[in-house]
Amino acid sequence: MVQTIFDPMFQACTLARGVWEDHIHTVPHLVRAALDVLTDRTVRMIETFRDIGVDGVFLAVQHGTRPEYGALGLGRALACVRAAGPDAVNLVHLHGAGHPEWFATSFAGSILHTSFEDNPAVLDEAARHPDLWLAGGLAPSLLAQSTAAEVFAATKAIRSCMANRRFLLGAGCVIWPETPAANIDAFLGAAREG
Repeated sequence: MVQTIFDPMFQACTLARGVWEDHIHTVPHLVRAALDVLTDRTVRMIETFRDIGVDGVFLAVQHGTRPEYGALGLGRALACVRAAGPDAVNLVHLHGAGHPEWFATSFAGSILHTSFEDNPAVLDEAARHPDLWLAGGLAPSLLAQSTAAEVFAATKAIRSCMANRRFLLGAGCVIWPETPAANIDAFLGAAREG
């Protein structure tokens, strides 16, 4: 079993309710203190999950494209992954588009999960590191708004691109409720085709 966890910066941005931009510039020391508290509590929660038998975490990184993520978010997200333990099965989900290439190697030992067409720089960097685990698939919009034939072809293209590496094929993020059943069937058909 893998437990979904939102990284501390995701939590802080959500709790800030629109004042994050102002606070990182006007009271950065308070932002860092708040992130430290959120990180400590999140780490303790992950350790509790680990102690009761959870096998790892699915760490959702929502704000990785923000310029301050490297300084304020990355180390705290890594603390969350480490808290799951050395033998954990951890997935780090890069939510959204435009994550910088350094995300590909920042979470070594974890499975990096994303929508590949939304994060080409991450995919390009990961291609230079065939030992990295990747997971993901089509962007929610592509899965929902394409024809079944386009979904099948795009899924086959992902499989082909990932043929010689450790890879888990799945949704690149969420599956929108309005996604046609035929598109999901096409995705699964391409995934299962030998």
